[in-house]
Amino acid sequence: MLGFALIFGKTKKVSSDDEDEGYDYYVPRKAKLFNNDIISQNFVTENYVNNGDINENTIRFALSNIIYDIFGKLGIKFFALEEKIPYDYVLGVDVCWIR
Repeated sequence: MLGFALIFGKTKKVSSDDEDEGYDYYVPRKAKLFNNDIISQNFVTENYVNNGDINENTIRFALSNIIYDIFGKLGIKFFALEEKIPYDYVLGVDVCWIR
């Protein structure tokens, strides 16, 4: 049996230099879920909420991308090639903001 978990939360940056910066839940939680055959999608709320207000400029674009990520993890294919081929292409796109 396969499960799915949608995780909403905050992450705190953890550096090897400073032990007081906080605990990042993402890696250990994702590993535990994966070991139990549960697919997960993390939604970091601090990227889209500032002082209790939703930042509509960032959430508008992020929601469609998150939905595509979730469907892809569940095996739903939105895009198909024009010609039938004996193998699948896997395309991953991500964004990294250095802060």
